[in-house]
Amino acid sequence: MRDPLGLTLHELLGGRLDDGKNNILKSPQVVRVDDDSATFAVEPYDDSFNLNRPEETYDKLERVLHRRWKAILKAIDRRIAYFEVYDDMEFIGGITIRGGVDE
Repeated sequence: MRDPLGLTLHELLGGRLDDGKNNILKSPQVVRVDDDSATFAVEPYDDSFNLNRPEETYDKLERVLHRRWKAILKAIDRRIAYFEVYDDMEFIGGITIRGGVDE
C-alpha cells in the first residue's frame, strides 16, 4: 500500500482530482497517519463544499463518510479515521469512523 499522507480521500478511493467533477471526497486530505488511525483535514476544495451553508456541507460529508466507511478504512489500511472539518475561516466539527474486528 502506498503512503496515504498528503492524498485526498477521493484519490485513495481511486478517483482523480482533475476529472472536472465536483466531489465532496476531494476535500478530505490525510494530514497524519498513526499505527491504527489516520487523520484528515477537510477544507473547501470545489463547489461541492458550500461555504454559504457549512452545516449542510458537514451533514452531507458525514452521511457520505458513514455510508462508505468500509471502503475508506480499507483504503487507508487503518481501523479509525478522524476528520477535522473546516470552512475557509474556522473549525466546524469532527467526524470519526471506526471499524471493528469483525468487519
